[in-house]
Amino acid sequence: MYQVFLFVHLAGVIAWVGGALSVAMLTTRLASRPDTSTLPAGLRDIRFIGATILGTGALLTMIGGFGLMAVLRLSPTLWIGYGLLGIVLSFGLGGTMVRRTSDRVLAAPDDRAAKQRLVAWNFAMVALLLSVVAAMVFKPTL
Repeated sequence: MYQVFLFVHLAGVIAWVGGALSVAMLTTRLASRPDTSTLPAGLRDIRFIGATILGTGALLTMIGGFGLMAVLRLSPTLWIGYGLLGIVLSFGLGGTMVRRTSDRVLAAPDDRAAKQRLVAWNFAMVALLLSVVAAMVFKPTL
């Protein structure tokens, strides 16, 4: 069972982090275009990717992680807690700041500051997820 849970966990991480990076790059590209006519459709597609790929990736990461904890009989540690916190923060950041800023951009496609904030929030998500990956690799303890 170890290999199954490890595969689920790693596949989830790949989807979660890769999806976040893809969303950030697509958002940057879309927000930098002078022609805003494609912005609404593009943002709706990006939101779909964010909700499906990132959400599914986070869920698979968590399921695989809990499975690994059970198989390896691991007790909760600082790095495991940080990983769970990362999942919660990821959903919170995506569901609040990214969504609200995306709504603002959809309402006012010419608002340059809102587009810059949207790009910044998406890269903040990438930074958060990379910090979770670092915690999983280096396994810090108190």
